[in-house]
Amino acid sequence: MQIVKVSESAKSYINDQISEKLEKCILIDIVQGGCSGMQYKFSYITEDKVEETDEVVNENSFKLVIKQKALLFIIGTVLEYEKTPTGAKLVFLNPNEKSRCGCGKSFSV
Repeated sequence: MQIVKVSESAKSYINDQISEKLEKCILIDIVQGGCSGMQYKFSYITEDKVEETDEVVNENSFKLVIKQKALLFIIGTVLEYEKTPTGAKLVFLNPNEKSRCGCGKSFSV
């Protein structure tokens, strides 16, 4: 089982975002916060910022870098690109989530 699967639409979006950047790695972490207790933290980083304890998933043109403390919370997650009438964004479809807050910015497991 893959730790995180990236949909084709998410790959396309990420490739567009990184095409002009030096940062070719996407750091995924989970931090305390929000109404439900936990939030996804997503940022672009350069390869020299990857730590030895990070899990790295190679996606050809970019790498997903997952913080060790986040691994158990996101196993089986799909990273999807979602378009709505109000905008577009990357979303985590995580089968481990037990609940989400009303605004969708935080979750609990």
